[in-house]
Parts: sequence; structure tokens; C-alpha cells
Amino acid sequence: MVERRRHLHYFRREKKAFKLLQTDEERESFIEQFWLRRDPSPDTEENEYREEHYRRIAYANDNFASGIPDGKSDRGMIYIKYGAPDERDQHNAAPTARDSGRRRHHVDVSLREVALPYIDGIGTNVEIEFVDTTMTGEFHMTSDPSEKTL
Repeated sequence: MVERRRHLHYFRREKKAFKLLQTDEERESFIEQFWLRRDPSPDTEENEYREEHYRRIAYANDNFASGIPDGKSDRGMIYIKYGAPDERDQHNAAPTARDSGRRRHHVDVSLREVALPYIDGIGTNVEIEFVDTTMTGEFHMTSDPSEKTL
């Protein structure tokens, strides 16, 4: 846990330093060094850390994009950052309806992912819930109980 906090602190410092860079050449050099620092086996041609990162992006795009590329959907960002959850509970919520004045909206799908790895500042067994309130396949992260029973 202490090691992970140290890593996250270091990552924040790197992000801040990257934003201060002025030229494309400086940024390219920084990115090259970024991946080299994370290479678990620098004596090999492959950088397993970088490969895993891009594998997660591809998986997120294939499974969570719903029209939002590069893992920028809520589900994609969580997957890329923390990896696969220990448990994934996908279920349909009880069909309900809400009167918006002109028509009734039905929401009957929600997805919940449970027990992600340790998240700095939160802990272990973190429960993150995603819902699709628009019925378009675009799930977003929520902690609002009313979104689950629209």
C-alpha cells in the first residue's frame, strides 16, 4: 500500500512536469523516458508495462467505448487505470418509469463492477457502479441512487 502511494505521488509529479514542457522534442523525450522508467525488464526489447497499458486501451475501446474512443468512457478509464475488477456483476434493474411531462422514460439496465484493486485514498474492495440511463449503451459512473431507479 505504501509503495502504491509513493508510485501515485511520483506519477502526479511527472504529469505536472510534462505540462511544463515547451517543445514536441522535449515531450517525445519525456515520453520515451516515462516508458523506460516503468519497464519491468529493461534488458529485453519488450516493455511489458507499456504493452499492458495499450492492451487495456484496446480492450476498453472494444468493450466500453459506445462511441467514445481511446478509453475515455467512464468504464474505459477505470479499466485502463486499475485493470479488470475482481468481480463484475452485470444485471438488469427492475423496470421502472418516470414521467417527464411529455413521455415516460424506461430504464432497465445497469451495470455494477465490484472489488477493484486498491485505489489510493479509498482502499480495497472498492465498489464502482455504472448505469446506462439513456439506454444507448453509454454507461457512466454514478453514486446517485436515483439514477438506478429512474
